[in-house]
Amino acid sequence: MKKFKNYLERKPLAKYILTRVISSLFTLFLVITAIFLLLAAVPKEKYINRDTIKKAPLELQEDMKNRRYEELGLNEPVLVRLFSYYYDILPIPKKVCLKSSYDVNYHTICKKEGIVLFDFGTSIKYKVGKPVGEFIAEKFPISMLVGFLSLMVTYAIGYPLGVFMAKHKDGLVDRLGNGFIVLLMAVPRIVQYYVIIVLSMTIFHAPTIFNLRKPGSWVTPILALGILSSGGVAMWVRRFMVDEMNADYVKFARAKGLPENKIFFVHILRNAIVPLARNIPMSIIFTIVGSYYAERLWAIPGSGSLLIGAIQRYDNPLILALSITYATISMFAFLAGDLTTVIADPRVSFIKNK
Repeated sequence: MKKFKNYLERKPLAKYILTRVISSLFTLFLVITAIFLLLAAVPKEKYINRDTIKKAPLELQEDMKNRRYEELGLNEPVLVRLFSYYYDILPIPKKVCLKSSYDVNYHTICKKEGIVLFDFGTSIKYKVGKPVGEFIAEKFPISMLVGFLSLMVTYAIGYPLGVFMAKHKDGLVDRLGNGFIVLLMAVPRIVQYYVIIVLSMTIFHAPTIFNLRKPGSWVTPILALGILSSGGVAMWVRRFMVDEMNADYVKFARAKGLPENKIFFVHILRNAIVPLARNIPMSIIFTIVGSYYAERLWAIPGSGSLLIGAIQRYDNPLILALSITYATISMFAFLAGDLTTVIADPRVSFIKNK
């Protein structure tokens, strides 16, 4: 233990990462507890699939409700259910039911069992009997693919645009860029999506339905997400670079006689990257979570509408699993942003000044 402490003292970055990870795990524990207790306040009737109940004979419906309450553990005290959920989501191998259905007497039967590390339960409303982990495994990779590609388009357009706007401050390029940014921010995003769909259909005859097996159908939604998000990146890049252009070190570099292009593209551009590193967490979150409107309009089978659908249907196991997933992604995304800032800015140090 002493050797480990000495190692951390010699490696302040490793110590910082370990501290942040422990802090993130504690935060995740609080998030899980808070959301579970909030959902526990929902009436038990919301856990029942009314469509399935109505199919049963009238004399069996009450019995079905009671059996469902028993299967879900809703008759147990809240704290017992909470600690049981803690155990289920711990990374410990456990045997669970992967597929269930109802028999002729409307009893729940397990049709397929398996070993899993994390047991988030099964969907009770969205898709009855389907393990919640399968939703995440199916939906999130698609949102990540579309989001990552659109993020590349965003920075490929927004970053150079912001640089040239700052380079030609108050000139034609700057004015046109500002007009582009204002247009993107003033017009509602849903209207912009519809305009892009209409233009892509009439001019380029592009497909309007996303198909994972046809990369050609990816182009329109990826370009739409990337282009419409590039305005914000361009605005911040321009703002940071204009601020740096008025810094003392720039005046000193000019006094030394350094070429203007070298000052701009070497010194100013490098220092302007530092504040942008702080935007990485939100970019990562957006990449993985997905866009609700874009996924609905292009029929992308991603995770953008999954949480909204789960809340509308009172599918509490799915709500809990998605909340845990989003919280975990957010915490590690912010950690990645901090580490990127350290790499981009050599002035940041984790060594305490004595």
